[in-house]
Amino acid sequence: ADGKDAAGCGTSLPLSCQTIAYGTAQCGSADCLVAVEYGEYVAAAPIAPAKGAITIAGGFVGGTQVDQYQSQITAPADGLPAFDLKAADGGIVLSHLLVVGTKPAAGKSPGQTVALRASGGALTLRAVNVLAAGGVTGAASADGAAGADGAKGGDGTSATAPGAGGASSCGAAGGTGGKNVSNTASSS
Repeated sequence: ADGKDAAGCGTSLPLSCQTIAYGTAQCGSADCLVAVEYGEYVAAAPIAPAKGAITIAGGFVGGTQVDQYQSQITAPADGLPAFDLKAADGGIVLSHLLVVGTKPAAGKSPGQTVALRASGGALTLRAVNVLAAGGVTGAASADGAAGADGAKGGDGTSATAPGAGGASSCGAAGGTGGKNVSNTASSS
């Protein structure tokens, strides 16, 4: 990101702004074009121009937009969005950009990642790719409660035929019941 963030930057190539956020701040009307040179940029904070229907277009080389090129805009650290567009940005056009999200810090709650957020206004994307980073794994939940005891199984009918298993609240039958044992004593 060549250039310098100073008043009047962005009015010509030799006077380019260093950051996209500062360049958008220089726009005075809705028909403003913020031309972003081909390359990689890391936003220090979410870009939120609040300038209406401006165009932020990447893929410029030497002042000319190359249709096959995109400028990469990486979101600020910790899962914040690269662009945070609200109703005041209604009609904004993003063009020839690769917007890349960042992963939130471990333990951050909520642990989501947002590469581009737009709410309350029209947004046009032309030749834009948005890549979100992975979110943070949520906390483990507590163990479930023990289920209710199953019903008593059926009595055995003979020394070789066990009783059927008892019913349970989860729909699976319990284990097989015991065998019928004779309590008659024999003497020999």
